[in-house]
Amino acid sequence: MNKCPILLLFVFMVTACSPEGEHAPLPSEPDAITLAPGTPSVKEFPAMGGLWELRFSATKAWSVVPADPVHAEWYRIEPAEGDDGNGTVKVTVLPNITTEKRSAEIIIRSGRAEQRLSFVQHASDMEPCGEEEVRRFLEKLYQDTGGDNWRFQENWCTDKPLSEWGSSVKYEDGKLSLILGENNLHGKIDLSGCTALVSLRCAKNSLTEIDVSGCPLLEELDCTNCGISGLDVSGCYSLRRLLCGYNSLTELGLSSCPYLTELNVPYNGLGTLDISSCMALTDLNCAENRLEKLDMAGREGLRMLFCYGNRLSVLDLSKCSSLTLVNCGANELTRLDLSGCEKLGRLYCYDNRLETLDLSDFAPLLSELYCYGNRLTELDLSGTDRLSQLECSYNNLQRLDLTGCKSLRIAGCARNALRSISLFGCEMLGQLDCSGNLLENIDISACPYLTELICTDNLILSEIPESFDRLTLFEHDIRYEYSVEKDAVTGQEKIVYMDRGKGWWYSGEPDKGYHGR
Repeated sequence: MNKCPILLLFVFMVTACSPEGEHAPLPSEPDAITLAPGTPSVKEFPAMGGLWELRFSATKAWSVVPADPVHAEWYRIEPAEGDDGNGTVKVTVLPNITTEKRSAEIIIRSGRAEQRLSFVQHASDMEPCGEEEVRRFLEKLYQDTGGDNWRFQENWCTDKPLSEWGSSVKYEDGKLSLILGENNLHGKIDLSGCTALVSLRCAKNSLTEIDVSGCPLLEELDCTNCGISGLDVSGCYSLRRLLCGYNSLTELGLSSCPYLTELNVPYNGLGTLDISSCMALTDLNCAENRLEKLDMAGREGLRMLFCYGNRLSVLDLSKCSSLTLVNCGANELTRLDLSGCEKLGRLYCYDNRLETLDLSDFAPLLSELYCYGNRLTELDLSGTDRLSQLECSYNNLQRLDLTGCKSLRIAGCARNALRSISLFGCEMLGQLDCSGNLLENIDISACPYLTELICTDNLILSEIPESFDRLTLFEHDIRYEYSVEKDAVTGQEKIVYMDRGKGWWYSGEPDKGYHGR
């Protein structure tokens, strides 16, 4: 019997009985990675290295890995993963000091899709210093900086191998590290062209300048508090950590330092700081200089920024998505852009000229906020349940919302224009200074751990509840002022009082003649 007509009839009946308008589900979008137009499949780098910024879009969460992780020590990939949508990966290639060309391949994966990209780096024509040349550099350093007066000079300028020149010299596998901190060095350090130098620590000496130009292997330099007025790091392509704070620098060239991750240059005399070549920065401290401009927007790897004590009027930190701490206090800021700073937990923007402060992008993670000495009129901190320390005194606040700040322990909102303050949900609050406002009452019943309350110079007219007796510090306006006078007729002393018309009093005052329970 032919079953085909019966089968066709069954299909027709099922189709006819389907609800009107019902469609089969659309197939899911296939996994895909689309590279930005113009992206080469193979990228070439010079011996000095460089940065390759890859832009793409992915239909699912993505990751990027070296095809050969064992031989990936000469380049870095940041970030290593991301969400679906548009993505950016930065490949940082370190200087090649070998005489051989090298290559690598990375793989971007999204679901089942993947893209493979390769890059090659040319060989170096640099000849690294041999031990005898390094010895000559060190002998010159000894003579130039008054080596005979060093605190530690064991075996320097002797015929012994460099590995036996004491703890201040480390020379292994053709690489030189010097530890000369607090060693009574005077004069100029000139190690320019010492291609074996990888680390120099010479903090707390009395130097005039330091020249380490042409040291392509130098990764770390610490010359903090040396008094130098000149520092040359040109050609230091491997430099990752530069600590040169507490000196007399008025300029600093960093165009040769693309891999710098930590820059510490506070308390100098810098009028400008060009870090446009230093896209790998994670930690920057340029506090107490003379900077009027700082270009920081879009630095996704930046984690900490200290730029207080400068002359900045605008600070754009938008899309600095890894920032956890910012101290930009004591500037002249009228605008502070923190959009996209989703990991920011500590913000210090005190003593500026800010009229508004938008914390919305990182409110859930905010733990410390110091914004005193600005021109803020309102501050909404409701729901910032990790906030533990707040100092917003000396503004013009007319509204302060602390509702639900369940981790708040210390709060200062003195010298504002507040007429009320709600502490509902501030169950961990231990210290509160709300002096110098327009408050007519204050309710601390929601704060069982409050031990210190400063509320002087307000409009409060209230009897002190017994619940306030647990306070170890209670600074307040006293309503009745008592004094002792002699009766003009009897000559007996009596207590009189003056009603100041505002402030606090205990039950029984003024009849009992003293201020106390």
